[in-house]
Amino acid sequence: MEAPDFTKTEMTDADMDFMLQDVTVADSGEVALAKAKKRAIEFDARKKKPPVKKRDSLNIRIMKNFNEPLDDVGLAQEGYSVQEIQVLKNARKRLETGEETHPNEALLREKELLADEAGVDVDELTLAIDWGDMTPGNASGGLPRRRYAFGSKGELTDLLQRLKQVQMGEGIYADYSSSNRKAMQRVLTNRINVLLSP
Repeated sequence: MEAPDFTKTEMTDADMDFMLQDVTVADSGEVALAKAKKRAIEFDARKKKPPVKKRDSLNIRIMKNFNEPLDDVGLAQEGYSVQEIQVLKNARKRLETGEETHPNEALLREKELLADEAGVDVDELTLAIDWGDMTPGNASGGLPRRRYAFGSKGELTDLLQRLKQVQMGEGIYADYSSSNRKAMQRVLTNRINVLLSP
């Protein structure tokens, strides 16, 4: 009987331990080979199993590829449920329209709406949804920012132009209802105030 050449294998030490775990010193060569072959079948089945992809929590997934629309099929393939897909799409829409400026706030708004529909308090809402870390607040660390907290001087000009369009109901805001325009006006005004604050 010819012994297999293990020097040409790409197996790790852990893989080798798995393959040879049933083999004992007292086993004859044929018995040891039979035991190793039995484990090899199990080993191959384990290796062929597709790796489990870790999906992103909702607050991360909302911001991922933000310039691309959310696709139901793509999100389902990533492992999100139908309810989670709807929450993602609604929260993303809130961010795109400026109704909310932070993914956690947009998700919290969706959670509140679901709790209202269920007739329970937000804390009592029990759904199989990974809401992510919804701890309020900004990131900490790094250097403190003095002025232009949201960006450059050019962003101030852009925000002022957008504010004017919202007030006049022009451009992309032409189809907004008056209540949506007022909400957007508040968001833009707040961002401008933060940008100008010392």
